[in-house]
Amino acid sequence: WLGVDRQKVKVLVEELAERQQVDGSWPAYGFCLDPAVEGERFYAGSSVLTTSLAVQALTAWGEPGEQSGRSLRSKSEGRAAPVWATIKRRNQRMPVSVQALAEPTFLKVQKLDRSHGVTGLAAHVLSQVAAVKKSQTKRMALYRNHLTQGSIYGWLAYTAADDVIDDDHEVELLPLVQDWTARMRSHFWQSSNDVAYQAWVDQKLTSMNLANIWEMSNARVRTRRLRRDDIPNYGAGRVIMDRAGGHTIAPVGALVALGYSHTSPPARALSAAMRHLMLARQLHDDAHDWWSDLGKCQINMVAARLLKTVFEEESKKTINLDDPATQDRLRQLFWRQTVVTVLADADRHLKIARQHLDSQTELAELNQVYEMVEVLQHSTGQTRQRRNQALKFYQRFTAGSAAGRLAP
Repeated sequence: WLGVDRQKVKVLVEELAERQQVDGSWPAYGFCLDPAVEGERFYAGSSVLTTSLAVQALTAWGEPGEQSGRSLRSKSEGRAAPVWATIKRRNQRMPVSVQALAEPTFLKVQKLDRSHGVTGLAAHVLSQVAAVKKSQTKRMALYRNHLTQGSIYGWLAYTAADDVIDDDHEVELLPLVQDWTARMRSHFWQSSNDVAYQAWVDQKLTSMNLANIWEMSNARVRTRRLRRDDIPNYGAGRVIMDRAGGHTIAPVGALVALGYSHTSPPARALSAAMRHLMLARQLHDDAHDWWSDLGKCQINMVAARLLKTVFEEESKKTINLDDPATQDRLRQLFWRQTVVTVLADADRHLKIARQHLDSQTELAELNQVYEMVEVLQHSTGQTRQRRNQALKFYQRFTAGSAAGRLAP
């Protein structure tokens, strides 16, 4: 409106588009001053007002020429379609008690979606990978919405099931898990008429369920005094990959919508990259949660390595998790040894994920997936810094004491 050169404004337009949230809105910003309270300044503003102004600005930006309109649309196509509102309206048709039960899971998944963009992967693939045939793009918006809704319902089911497994919730969440899983499967099936892809979806969901059953049977203990046989064998992490396998369905489904087979080299590479990425993320999360999980008698992948090392090095028949000396030994061993191997494994899986992406030229523009790899690599680097700080603390804390002289 002020006649500023469009090239100078373009970067601000792109920044504004990037700040749009997955439900289509923009977060609240200060609009005007409210009355001061005891000399402290306050501002008034709302998400609705910010969204109205953002939409007005972006509409005005797109008016002068068709080219800028296409540029703006290509930005938004790479994001998750604003289907959160649709899913929430569907939830509002449920009894009030069910809505209240579902709300914490909705909030968790929305928060995760804002930070990781997990439900926008299918839309990102659809916008960044060329279709096999131009005719494939005719129903792309419909496919995108089905894949996005399938992703959201999958994350809702996965998160709620996690809460049940971790005993954060009792079995009252299970009917919701079943409903969300059924809706996830339905949306993924509706995203394609490819019978082979639909069968692959069912295979992935079956593997995910079996992995959940394995974890409930093997990674939960009922005693604080553990025997060696109580330690679950995660092996190379296949069970973790299978448990997170549902996260590969939507991005591969996007490739299927573009005309690729789910067994084509690009689809196989993307699926493998996502599996290794998810395993690296789980290793990272378990490295932060192993102590709190042990407090709930849950032995995650990192805790299993740690406990196995204690049994091997000390030739013990049992380990009492309530013994303060054992607790201190576990913490020291974690920061001295276990975290080193865990971070090395996480980095290795991230490297493999990147190699799979690099192996197919069709996947070269999947910046969102590459960014997920880079974010985790940065996090592992930060954890290494924390390890060094923790070791310095132990050295200073025990210096000159009997514990320090006897510490390994």
